[in-house]
Amino acid sequence: MTAVDGRRPTDAVAPRPSTGSLPWLSQGPSLPWALGIFAAVAAVWGAFLARNLAWDLRFEDALIVLRYARNLVAGHGFVYNPGEQILGVTTPLYTLLSTVYIVLGGEHAPGVQNLFGLLWMALEAGLMLVLLHRLGHRWAGLAAALMILGNYNLTYLYLGMETHLFVALVLLAMVLNLDGERPWALGVALGLAFLVRYDAALVAALIGVDRWIRDRRLPWRMTLAFTAVVLPWLVFAQLYFGSILPTSFGAKKDHFPALNYVLQVFEYYRTTYGRLLGFYLPGARLPNLAAWGFPLVVLFGVAAAAWRDRRALVPAAYPALHLAAYALIGSHPASTWHVYLLNPFGYAFFAVGVAVALGFLCNAAARGIPALGRRRWLPVAVAVALMVPLLVHLQQQMRHRYRMDPLTSQLHAMSAWMVERYPAETSLLQPGIGVLGWETGFRIVDHAGLVTPGLYFHDDLHCTPVPEVLELHAPDLVLLSQWSPAEIDHLGYRRVKTFVEPYEYRLYERKSRQP
Repeated sequence: MTAVDGRRPTDAVAPRPSTGSLPWLSQGPSLPWALGIFAAVAAVWGAFLARNLAWDLRFEDALIVLRYARNLVAGHGFVYNPGEQILGVTTPLYTLLSTVYIVLGGEHAPGVQNLFGLLWMALEAGLMLVLLHRLGHRWAGLAAALMILGNYNLTYLYLGMETHLFVALVLLAMVLNLDGERPWALGVALGLAFLVRYDAALVAALIGVDRWIRDRRLPWRMTLAFTAVVLPWLVFAQLYFGSILPTSFGAKKDHFPALNYVLQVFEYYRTTYGRLLGFYLPGARLPNLAAWGFPLVVLFGVAAAAWRDRRALVPAAYPALHLAAYALIGSHPASTWHVYLLNPFGYAFFAVGVAVALGFLCNAAARGIPALGRRRWLPVAVAVALMVPLLVHLQQQMRHRYRMDPLTSQLHAMSAWMVERYPAETSLLQPGIGVLGWETGFRIVDHAGLVTPGLYFHDDLHCTPVPEVLELHAPDLVLLSQWSPAEIDHLGYRRVKTFVEPYEYRLYERKSRQP
């Protein structure tokens, strides 16, 4: 049967009805109730973290974005250093949004950036709740939302980055894709996600194929809206920077063979999920249990969700596709933010798997003990009991006050020392461009070539040699780490300061600029 316009009716993808006379844990609170409960928890969570963490947190990559935004507000253009048109950020839309943080916060913009990061993280969790609720997994949706708010893999460090806004836009697109009745809005959501991170091209392609299969025709409205959103930026980037690809793309390639990358990520998430399971099974051998038990439950959750509603295949396939893409590129798994997608979607299908398995067990017990089946409050009590450890974990996270890590604290101290002694027009060659670049405001010479033209980066051992950088750019100051060349006195520089705690950094000044 087909509709008049050739499309299949929406009931072609309707979820299968629940089996059993007592589908415990397959039911749950209505969407307004679930969102209300979640909003109350998220409000308390956000208020405590805003006070204890967000205002003081500093993260290297987030400050690079803010420096671009500060130059935009100052009228210097989309640049890190005025006059140097280099695309050194991977998130054009978030960089434009960060101008709001600059206007609101000025030099305190990192704190404002983190406060909005809490909002994006809560929005991400809320949209995951909506997605799972629409797919028929009410309790699982609420549990997954609470897991996302947790800090099981140190995701609070990414509050200032585009990560949580990106995932929120991806989830918004997936929610809009469920019924397919708003193709223009779907295309806009995918376009905005792409402008936050180019990675969204993967989910756009996946949803495009899904719409083609479900509707039996090309999703031209979605595609047209997506193109209309992203094309202006692509044209501007090509004309302004000479390329649509950020310079950091080259730095992400060819670090690890694909299989080694996957194994490293697996090891990382073994620890992550061990923290989650530790609240349910204290004292157990959690790393091994998390390594094998968690993926099995996730796969069971994917199978159960797809059996109930095959539209669940899109959120199930996307994180795997994303991981495969980065594995083929050969990215370094230590940059854990680019595999963050395994968190929210892993939590979601883990919650689905647990809820479905418990539902089967409860149904079986109710059939064997009819009196048990008549206690309609019991499924609610079981579901709430399972969420108590998640709430306890959130409460513990809210109590912790942020303490700057030793390296960031040292970079902050070095910035203050240099700002007191050198004018704003000073140029500085240094190994990191986030904290020092934001706090000094100096013209930064980046030997990795991420924001400085004519320089290059492959890995820590294969980037532009310091003597070559000095010859090309002649910076006023040079900051070398303990892994840099021993001395550069013979190249026209004199050491003026050594910073020793916790790492050794040596600061040199160009002799020709000394009085």
